[in-house]
Amino acid sequence: MDVGKTAAVLKSLKVPPFRLAQVRRAVFGAAVSSYEEATVLPMELRRLLEREAPILSLSLRSLAVCADGRARKAALALCDGKVVETVLLRPSTRRWTACLSSQAGCAYACAFCATGLMGPGRGLTAEEMTDQVLFWRQHMRREGLEGRLDNVVYMGMGEPLANYENVSASLKSLLDQKQFGIGARHIAVSTVGLPAEMERFGEDFPQLNLALSLHAAEDVLRTKLVPANRAYPLAALARA
Repeated sequence: MDVGKTAAVLKSLKVPPFRLAQVRRAVFGAAVSSYEEATVLPMELRRLLEREAPILSLSLRSLAVCADGRARKAALALCDGKVVETVLLRPSTRRWTACLSSQAGCAYACAFCATGLMGPGRGLTAEEMTDQVLFWRQHMRREGLEGRLDNVVYMGMGEPLANYENVSASLKSLLDQKQFGIGARHIAVSTVGLPAEMERFGEDFPQLNLALSLHAAEDVLRTKLVPANRAYPLAALARA
């Protein structure tokens, strides 16, 4: 959900400001899958919002669940037909982690990564990233899964720091107590190692976790595994 867009739609309809708070509570608190479930809103307003400001910007293409139910992978179709994957993991009986994609495709071609075989793709919008969390919260509600989705890692398709502006905007939404309300220490962003963006990330989000995909401790081997190492060798990463 793009809260700014939803707020603009509500403003254009000249409805009272408290309606936005009701929408936020329904979408982010109650994890409704459609406005029809948000019965606190007038019926006509629900229909208008469904048309003008849909809750999700993506749709389910396929879903796979492991035998013990502790891992679930969804392929989600974006509005332009591109497909990204997101994963839901249960590290404990009460906690869940969502693994998000930040790009549809990737230009970095790491030897160990299937996404790199796809070649360059477009960066996801902030809404498309946070909607992956909304999708899983809705899924958990429908399936009656106990526990809370309170941990997020950007370790899916794409290089998050190559899509910095949108990733940054999505992180602010996840941290927003009126939206997702996820604690800073419960969010991690993974990178193959872009030094300038790593330093910027540290300045913009000092409490969030940054994970570096190192894979080798010397340049010759790391360059084979992570071609970006040619431009950003280990010494540059160490300084960052």
